[in-house]
Amino acid sequence: MSDESGTGGFSVEAINISIFGKEADKALADSLRLLLRKPAEEAGSLLADWIGLTSDRINLKRKLNAELGLRAVRARLKADNVDMETIQPPKEEELHLLMNGLSLTDDDSVREMWAGLFAKALEPGSDTTAERPFLSVLDSLSPSDAKIIHFLAHATKELEALAEKEKHGGPIFLAALDPVLGEELRRRGKVIESIEEHARELGLAPPEGKNWSDNLLRQGVVEIPPAQVAYWPGPEITSVEGTELDKAFTEIGDKVREIEEAATRQNRKPETLYRVVNYAGGGADFQFQVRLSGFGRRLAEACGLL
Repeated sequence: MSDESGTGGFSVEAINISIFGKEADKALADSLRLLLRKPAEEAGSLLADWIGLTSDRINLKRKLNAELGLRAVRARLKADNVDMETIQPPKEEELHLLMNGLSLTDDDSVREMWAGLFAKALEPGSDTTAERPFLSVLDSLSPSDAKIIHFLAHATKELEALAEKEKHGGPIFLAALDPVLGEELRRRGKVIESIEEHARELGLAPPEGKNWSDNLLRQGVVEIPPAQVAYWPGPEITSVEGTELDKAFTEIGDKVREIEEAATRQNRKPETLYRVVNYAGGGADFQFQVRLSGFGRRLAEACGLL
């Protein structure tokens, strides 16, 4: 049985042999507790056994990455008030993939996602598991990909919380006459400013070129929101004179182009993450140019970002 100091007869072989049922769960839980409590001190050799490390420079880097990742997992469990004695280890194969992912990650944003998924998978009673699609996506993420997911999750959370408070609504031009609407617009403007500040803190420079979203779109993490086509009752024709007909045909042509633009938007690569529209009468609006897909939201939730 293992204790916190790493003594007491704990056998590393317990995680390398085939054990079944409750004994396997208990052995995995014991080894995880040892790793999570003081990975850099007592558990150095055990960590090496978990991910098959030797003493060369590359594998030393992997060991350091894993130690940083386990500290992040421990911090997340502590923040969620999870008692270390109650953690429920995932399946051995999933656990190996999680450990391997941590050991290969040296970027803070990517590491936070791995650690978040790891911690959620350990929480007793959690519905989150280390699903293969989640692991596959995390394996594929570049640092900029991870920052984009962090940003989209943060912006989504802030805007959805804001929308719950906005009960009034109304045209922008009424803000000067309606103090309740005016206050809503000012509050929205402040939230949008904080979202933009968060983008700067993440170091998300304006994307260059049109390939920055390729991996996230290919993995199904993000999607391009459909363009909104405003209701149009049709051209107003008051006579059949040439100028009136020309005006009507021009309106029809403009509307057709707007509809075509909305229809083809899904096939275009986004040029930026978002746009902010500032209104002349005060206030602003936030427009996602890419947003988390249904799968992307599940991933962000599993990693503790939503």
